[in-house]
Formats: sequence, structure tokens, C-alpha cells
Amino acid sequence: MKRIVGIVVPLLTCAVLIAQEKGNVWRTWYLKPADGKVAQLEKGLKDHVEKFHGKGQWPEYYHDILTGPNAGLLMGWSGPHTFKAMDERVRSPEDFKHWQKYVAPYVDNNTNTGISFMVYEKDLSYNPKLKGPYWHYSYNMVRPGAHGEYIEFLEAIKKTKAANKDPLSHNIYRVASGKYPDAWVWEYPGESLEEISGSMQSPAGQLGMDDVLGEEEAKRLNAIYQKVVKYRVREIIKTRRDLSTPEDN
Repeated sequence: MKRIVGIVVPLLTCAVLIAQEKGNVWRTWYLKPADGKVAQLEKGLKDHVEKFHGKGQWPEYYHDILTGPNAGLLMGWSGPHTFKAMDERVRSPEDFKHWQKYVAPYVDNNTNTGISFMVYEKDLSYNPKLKGPYWHYSYNMVRPGAHGEYIEFLEAIKKTKAANKDPLSHNIYRVASGKYPDAWVWEYPGESLEEISGSMQSPAGQLGMDDVLGEEEAKRLNAIYQKVVKYRVREIIKTRRDLSTPEDN
């Protein structure tokens, strides 16, 4: 299966404006440790984050990837930002030099680690929660031109889970720029694997649609999902708080 290192969705002008107003853009990337250099990479990252990405500075959060095609890599997140803030950010020469000296030498440069911009869609999310340390991601690769239908399905899932008072939160992202086109990302946060285990369904929240929406409507929406989603990729990550910007409670 193709490595998920960057995912892209065509971004409408209105979505760009919303992202700029609310500050809901996340920059993500992957780092693969060079052979035998895990300890050195982690030491360099820890020192780098402490020096240049502490509280009040440009935030960076790193995670261990536990499952999926990228298992064994580190995943980085930075945000939430606005595109305007990204334009205006000036990275100091010291920041860049430190990265080049203490981090870059321990990264496998033969791996396309990519960068993506992901826009958080709060209105499509259910019981929004942004607290881990465990996160289950489901990447839904949607057929070009089918995003309107897919949003209809997302809205139905949210309505179903709200009616059933589902305890499992999920956040929805769509990607503004990256390598793979037309992907939407479901994020399930939790304090343990047990807490997010309910997300390991197909897809979580789909059960109970008959009772909430009616059998015919549920059948129609499930047919939309089967038609517009080309394939899915899933991964579970765990936040490395020792390598990340400290968070406020």
C-alpha cells in the first residue's frame, strides 16, 4: 500500500478564508530515523524543541506511529495556525542551524517524508476533543468531484452519533496541500487504546443510522459512502510529550 506521507484536497476559496479567520490549519510531516540512529534523533529533537519550540513559541508536537504503513516513523504536527501566520513566520538562523546539526543527520533522507496542510472542520466533527495521547486516524480517499456527497455522509454520521449520545469523539480534517489528492481524515482521540477501540469499526458511528435516519435514508447514505470512497488507510499514533511543546491544561 502506498505510504501516507502527504495528502491533498483541492481547497475552495471560502475554506481558505474560514481557516484564516479561525486558525484551524495544521502542518504535518513524517520523520524516518536513519538506521541505528533512533536515540540520536530523539535526543536532537528534544533539545531542538526545548530551545526553539517551547511555550509561547512556534509549537511542534511529535508522535510515535504504532500501526499502518508508516509504523516506526515519527509524525510531527504544528498548529493550529492561520495561513497568514505561516506567511509571516520568520525562522531564526539559529533554529535552522540547530536542526541541520542535531536533527537532520539522523533522519533517513531516502524516504519521502512529505509535508501536508490539514484544515480542521469543526462543524463536521462530533463532540470535538483535541486531547490524546492516543490518536486513531482513518484516511478516506474520496473520488474527485464527490466531496459534496461525502460531506452529506459526514453530516449524517454526526447526527446519528449525537442522537445516540455516542461517547466516542471524532474530529474531521481535510487536507489543503500535500501528495495524495482528495483525502479526508477522521481523528479519534483518547487516553488509551481501549478508549479509542470503538473507532476500529467500518466506519465508527455508522451503526444506528437505521434507527435515527430511517432504513431507506441509511441505505442511501451508505451507498454514497461505498461509491465515493476509493480506499482507506488507518494508523494509530501516540504523542511523545517528551519531544513536544508543553501544552496548557
